[in-house]
Amino acid sequence: MKKSLLFSLVTLIVLKSAAQEPTLSAANSTPTLGEVFQDQYAKTTSFDTLNGGANQTWDYSNLSDSNASVGLQVVTPSSTPYSDSFPASNLSIKTINDSAYIYFNSQTAELGELGVVAPNAGSIKYTKPKVYLSYPFSYGSFFTDSVVEESDTYNVALRGKDSLNGEGYGTLEIPGHSYSNVLRIKYIENVTGTKDSVITISGFPFPVTAVITINLRTVSYLYFTPDTHAPLLANEETQATVSATAFGIPVFDTSTLTTDVYYLKTILLPLTFTSFKAQLNGKEVSLQWQTAQEVNTNNFSVQRGLNGKDFSDIAAIKATGNSLGAHYSYADQSFVKTEVPPAVYYRIKETDKNGKAFYSSIANIHGNASSISIYPNPVKSYINFNAKDVSVADAIIIFDAKGRTIQQWQNHSLDKAIDIASFAKGTYFMQIKIKDKTINTKLIKE
Repeated sequence: MKKSLLFSLVTLIVLKSAAQEPTLSAANSTPTLGEVFQDQYAKTTSFDTLNGGANQTWDYSNLSDSNASVGLQVVTPSSTPYSDSFPASNLSIKTINDSAYIYFNSQTAELGELGVVAPNAGSIKYTKPKVYLSYPFSYGSFFTDSVVEESDTYNVALRGKDSLNGEGYGTLEIPGHSYSNVLRIKYIENVTGTKDSVITISGFPFPVTAVITINLRTVSYLYFTPDTHAPLLANEETQATVSATAFGIPVFDTSTLTTDVYYLKTILLPLTFTSFKAQLNGKEVSLQWQTAQEVNTNNFSVQRGLNGKDFSDIAAIKATGNSLGAHYSYADQSFVKTEVPPAVYYRIKETDKNGKAFYSSIANIHGNASSISIYPNPVKSYINFNAKDVSVADAIIIFDAKGRTIQQWQNHSLDKAIDIASFAKGTYFMQIKIKDKTINTKLIKE
């Protein structure tokens, strides 16, 4: 009897352990500033999508690698060249190979994608954030939303629906790694759009206007585990169909299928910057930064720029290599020798011993030109402006957390407060434009 009871208890514990399901949240799944991921693309000729469900084992350990891989680095949007096109972005990912940029709006309830800019392949922009991950998300979770994207490739707005389905959990085997506590999310997106286009038809005496219809269907299987801030494996298939009709008669209908399979090869943990401050002290700028961990850290470069995007080195400082972190400082005594624009920007570049680079946040110092700040923040009703040597803003725009314009003012006097008492509580973004200067700030409505 005791043996039977003990066996039943052990069985119950094993079953409960096996039934544990991973749950993704903003805290354990959102990419962190400075992280670098290396994705390896696989050959796709023999890829098989295995079953979903509870307690699965997905064995892809025998994937055959292609020659293609891509490095991804998490950076601040303000450090990228296209941040002005995505004012609501608070997180960006740069592809190291070809300098493409993906822009996100990261919130507690979701990680929303705002768009992609690839200099050699065009851009995609979403009129509202496309939900990349919804939180919390676990086995059985389902999310659906409308999506509208504008793409250079098709030169037309594509509208439709996307959905996320937590349809499996278990163990994932990929080359060189085995992961337990893995959640599989099935992602489906269907979008379509039409436009008029002048085309030439063989045998027809003159060009005609045809209605071009574009249909895109994407089905992806994404594998995540908590505390790894990127997919462990992704299988993405996109069916693109382009058809044309003229005078109600079909002219052509083409369809292509693109399949990408890639897996997470390595994660490079960055140095952690816990703080970075810049302060004007008389005739010099005092820069101070604190690190929380230094593993494989080689040196720091103090960088200065005039537009918040382009930086050059002004000093080099050797890292202590202290695994517990350290405090550093530098005084920029050449600050007053430059022609000071509305602001001078600083950041710290850390280079590790294998050549990888990571960056601090950006700090700025306002010189002799005008500077603007708002108060109070958080705010309940009225926003006031603290401005130097400027009285009127060319434009003031308030965006919500999804990047949608809520309200805007033209030629607004900075002596006049703005009433937002009717706004719902939450996070907003304010953009103030004065001549060629743009100031972006986060606004909390209580």
